Amino acid sequence: MTEKIDLEATPPYHHQIPPYGRLGQPYILTKHNIIYENDVTYKQRRMSWSCLQKNRLNEQLNKCFPFVFVKTIGLSLLLNSIIQIGLQIALMATNGALWWVGAGIWGGVYLLITALLTLLLIPIRSYWLFIITYLMHLFGILVAIGAYLVVNIIAISEYTVLCSYFPNCFNGQVKSLNYIMFFLGVICLIIILLYCIFMPFYILDVFNQCKEFKKESNKKPKKYFAKNENYTEFENGTTGQLKHSVMYAQNNLEFYEDSQNQSAKEISVLQQPISNNIKQYYSDQV
Repeated sequence: MTEKIDLEATPPYHHQIPPYGRLGQPYILTKHNIIYENDVTYKQRRMSWSCLQKNRLNEQLNKCFPFVFVKTIGLSLLLNSIIQIGLQIALMATNGALWWVGAGIWGGVYLLITALLTLLLIPIRSYWLFIITYLMHLFGILVAIGAYLVVNIIAISEYTVLCSYFPNCFNGQVKSLNYIMFFLGVICLIIILLYCIFMPFYILDVFNQCKEFKKESNKKPKKYFAKNENYTEFENGTTGQLKHSVMYAQNNLEFYEDSQNQSAKEISVLQQPISNNIKQYYSDQV
């Protein structure tokens, strides 16, 4: 396991080792003069990338918010949902086909809330409100298909059979209401799809700006070497301001390797037979 040594302001090595990484985390030096980033660096990077994405999105919403587009989408969806609720009430009052399903009401209420949140996004351009509104539009696609299209298609196709077998329960004269609800459902689906497709283009540059940062955050911890009182960073890192140094450090990596070689020579001499050492001693005296 790598031995970790605390960073201290101990001269003359205070110009050798960068104490902070790209995100301000401290480095840790080993006895082999290799600096590893802290173990929590990867988590810090991921959290920092999320914060950066959130801040950039808030900035983009305030800088170039599509006011006309969002207002048009919100008002169109609001009007559509109100009409759908009114038509469903009329269908229930006149005993139309599948009136008990109440698709126009529960579908209209959901899309009405979605429209109000969309309009609320104009004065309150926050990150979480944008995410909630966008998710509601995505789920609204299923609501529009199920409540407005599928139910009305079944009602229109079964009108003749239902009115023939259950003349007292179904009124065949209000078939046009289902056609209108189906047509409005198609328009509602188009409105929601336009919002879901077009809105990301306003924040697309945010993800492009975060793209390089995300690549850096997914990289494994890097190794850094202190050499000749200069800081050499591999893999294109960023040099931070030097404020601390390391308690245990060597001037360069070659010095450490030379020390290892010298130690190896001394050990090899000690391993020779004692007689050879004595002969070597007397030969040196002569």
